[in-house]
Formats: sequence, structure tokens, C-alpha cells
Amino acid sequence: MLTDQSIQLDYGRLNKSEYKIFDKRLSRKLIILNKYLAHFQEDTNLKIKIEHTQHGQATVVLRLLLRKVIVAKATAKLAVQALEQAFDALKENLLQMMDQVKQHHEYSPRSKRSQLLNSAYEKLVPIVIKQDKNTFGKELLPLLNDLASYIKRRLRFAKYIGIKELTDFKSPEIVNQVVLAAFNQFMKKPRDFSLEHWLFQLADKQLDKILKEAIFESKHLRDWDKFVQKAIDDMDEQMSMSAEGSVELVENLDDLDRPLTENFLPTLEYQTDYEQNLSNKEQLAKIVKLLAKLPVENRSIFDLNTVEEFSIDEIAKIKNMKKAEVEDIISKIRKMLREKLKIIH
Repeated sequence: MLTDQSIQLDYGRLNKSEYKIFDKRLSRKLIILNKYLAHFQEDTNLKIKIEHTQHGQATVVLRLLLRKVIVAKATAKLAVQALEQAFDALKENLLQMMDQVKQHHEYSPRSKRSQLLNSAYEKLVPIVIKQDKNTFGKELLPLLNDLASYIKRRLRFAKYIGIKELTDFKSPEIVNQVVLAAFNQFMKKPRDFSLEHWLFQLADKQLDKILKEAIFESKHLRDWDKFVQKAIDDMDEQMSMSAEGSVELVENLDDLDRPLTENFLPTLEYQTDYEQNLSNKEQLAKIVKLLAKLPVENRSIFDLNTVEEFSIDEIAKIKNMKKAEVEDIISKIRKMLREKLKIIH
């Protein structure tokens, strides 16, 4: 994400009126750019330089440091025109990089990604001893795509059932909070926990805290059951289908903060053809309603099992629960979905 501290700007020979117009247009572009950068969960730096040619034209040069240096430049009669063209070129480069990250994530087995994360532990130990917080974050953040997706799903579900107090919370912010908590508590990590299991547990604690505070602050949640039911009943009017075939709120279809290919719905292991069987809006909405009615803890347990592919033993460790309790919750949810969704065999 870009902040005022991570942006360097050289206005060149712009006069006062040109500067105001340029600065206003740049502010809008940076908001859009940050929505794209949110997918990377990494620190970023941007250098913007305006140069003037001998023919009176303006050249805008953008240098974005994100895993590698991305350079985009454009020349036009006016600096704001060159800015538009340069940002279009930068956006195309970012989309290509996002596609590469997506493909790597999709085709890398879940077990392989877990192994990469857990193997980072030994490398992080001396970094923590040196109290090098920045390096710790740079090493750990690129390995947390699965954790970030889990956080996004939990936040999105909470928003879907009407907890509007969570609107200001974004998954990158919570991921950063988890990384900071991990840095501060690193030497206290339980020995019988893998790094991945421990990070998911820290994320759960952070999410539960945020959720409880949001519910407490909401004045109209005195009767929570009635509120949830009303929110669920109102979903039909708000839902539409995304290009990927997943159910979405209409207002979110153009939101770049959403992951491009991620469905918030769990993959049910007993389904034979999810896309074919649940290809219409009404059926998908029905699953959303059924899952929305679950207690938050049960839904997150189901998510950890069906989407994150954690075993019963692993979930019991993350949630600090007995194995039998976790197994019973997952079994009951599967049974409920089988009974309610007659199309699933």
C-alpha cells in the first residue's frame, strides 16, 4: 500500500495552476492504484517525475517498486494527459503481475504453500532477535496469501449479514496486525504449533475481537437473531452474479478490493460438480443464507476445513478445541447442507 511517506514526487516546471490540476488528478489515481496494490499485501514505493521536452510537451515517469521496479512513462501536451497515459500503462503491468501471482497461487498445492510458510520459521528467528520489524514483515507477508484470503472471507460474510461497522476494516490492515502480533510474540509461540497454525490462531483472535466490538457498537443489534434473519431475508434483492459465477452484492461487483478470482463460498467436498449444480443466483443465494445462519465460530471452522484444507486435528489446535468438538461441528454443517440442498448428492 502507498502512503504519503512512500511517494516521492518531482513536479518539474509546473506552474501554480498546472500543479493544482495535476495534484487533484493524481490523488484520484492513487486511490485506484492502492486498490490494486491491496492484493499484494506488501510495502510499496512510488516515484513520480515530470519532465518537459524542448517542444513544450510534458513527460510523466512512474517508477513503482513492488517485488521489482515497474517503469511506466508517457508524453503529452499537458502533464495531466501524460499522467493518465502513464497510469494506464502502470495498471496494465500490475494486472499482468496480479495474474502471475494468481496462477502461482492456484497451481501451487496447498501443502506446498504450507511447507514454504513453515520453513520460514528458522529464517525469522534471527530477524526477531535483532528486532528488525521491517525485514520480518517483508519476509513473512508474501507467504500469507492463504491467511489473507481467510480473513477476507470472514470479513465479507460479516458484512453480508449486515455488520456495517466492519466497512472500514480491510483485510490488508488485519493481516498487518497479525504480522505485528507475531513479531511481538514470536518467542512465545507454542512449540507444538507450526508457524502456519499459530498465525491462523492469531488471525482468529484478532477477527473475533473486531467482530465483538463491532456488534457491541451497533445500537440496532439488541435482538441479534431478528436482525440476522431480516438481513438474510433482504439478501435476494441485493444479490447478483459476478463474472466468475459467484454470488455477490450488486454494490461490490466493481470493487477492486475484492480478489479477482476468489469465491467467498467454501468448496463442499461432497459435491460432484459445484459450478454446474449451483450455476444460478437462487441456488447460490440459498447457500449464503444457510451459512450466514451459522454461529461465527462454526462457520470459520467449516471454512478452515473446506477452503483452507486443514485437518480436524489442525483445526482443533488452531481453535484450542477438542478434536471431537470440531468433528461434530463439521459433520452437522455438512448434514444440514445435504438436507437443505437437495441438488447435492
